Amino acid sequence: MVYNYAMSITSQIYFCGIPFRLDTSPTCAFGCRYCFRTHRGGNNSVHSSLASVSRLAKKLTRAAIREPHARDAVEELLVRRVPIHFGGLSDPFCDETTSTLSIAVLRELAGSNQPTVLCTKNLPRLIHDDALSVLNRFKSLVIQTSFSCFSKNTARILEPYAPSPNERLLAMQFLSSNGFIVTARCQPVFMSLVPEISGDLIPSIAVAGANHVSVEYLKLPVERSGRNCLASLPTPLATDVANAADGSHLRIGRELLLPSTTRWDLSQPIIAAIRGEGMTYGAADYGLYHLGDTHCCCGLSKMPGFENYFRANITTAIRRRHSESIIFDTISKYWTPSKSVRRYFNSTSRRPGASTVKDFLLAKWNRPGTANAPDQYLGVQFSGDRDSHGNCIYFFQPG
Repeated sequence: MVYNYAMSITSQIYFCGIPFRLDTSPTCAFGCRYCFRTHRGGNNSVHSSLASVSRLAKKLTRAAIREPHARDAVEELLVRRVPIHFGGLSDPFCDETTSTLSIAVLRELAGSNQPTVLCTKNLPRLIHDDALSVLNRFKSLVIQTSFSCFSKNTARILEPYAPSPNERLLAMQFLSSNGFIVTARCQPVFMSLVPEISGDLIPSIAVAGANHVSVEYLKLPVERSGRNCLASLPTPLATDVANAADGSHLRIGRELLLPSTTRWDLSQPIIAAIRGEGMTYGAADYGLYHLGDTHCCCGLSKMPGFENYFRANITTAIRRRHSESIIFDTISKYWTPSKSVRRYFNSTSRRPGASTVKDFLLAKWNRPGTANAPDQYLGVQFSGDRDSHGNCIYFFQPG
């Protein structure tokens, strides 16, 4: 069976600089305890469907010759050279079958000069000669890996089948010393592990050659089976889960989160450590995206070759406001695909009458108090004012 939506625009259009993902498979063999897909019927090691390299090649070829009329929104993104996030749903190097296919996918991306953010925990696989020979063909490539902890023993509990943090760090150092841009993601952050992350992990990431670290706190699935699985973790990790799921949590779609102010306060030691090591901080947490050091949480806005990251989002509107007022016109001037994107979103994400990215953005903008609306960002409020077009005017009040 072919993975039909291996390449897709995502519902992260509201806040993300790379809402354009590519996955070799919808499943992942790493089985990380905190992975939502484990409890939503999507995570297993059986390859029921895999991406078609030939389909991808055709898409890239059509984009390369810049056909006057792109067939869909994905082709528009490719023509525009919007960076693609390879490894958005599953790890592209989680086992040998997937790894072999992922190398073929990377070969096509490199051949088409497609700016790519490759996200994998299996950095050791990338330092093999077959992978390195392909990675060296890229003109615009960022290699990102994620960590939930520094301790090998804790990693065995949380990420039992992934390479250890130390193995990732050693491979990261090899890649950075060979000229590759490497970044890191601390995700998910458990409250009890903040001292370990800020005191041990962040300095080690800096030594390994990363120039940017994004941070995202633990999110819980609304499915009770997922929370029960995490609750069985040893103390104090289980206590972190219980605190995240208590009566003060936010429910955003099918996820439970700590309040934004709590996550922001808890993040301060990690942020201080990142900046103290000379790296930039990326705010990857819901409601905090506008508080990072770069315009997009993965740091692409400062990377050469990634100038076409996606700007038409709410994060941009808040960061590039000219006063305390936040207006839709700030982002309406930025490029968006003109083709319909409805088929890429699940039924609960589709807005009535919305078809294009701009339609979805405008519909979300004018629904204050709902998930991903501007007033869900920390410090942003809606007082009822609207502009001459009837669009909501928001206000930023820091602190």
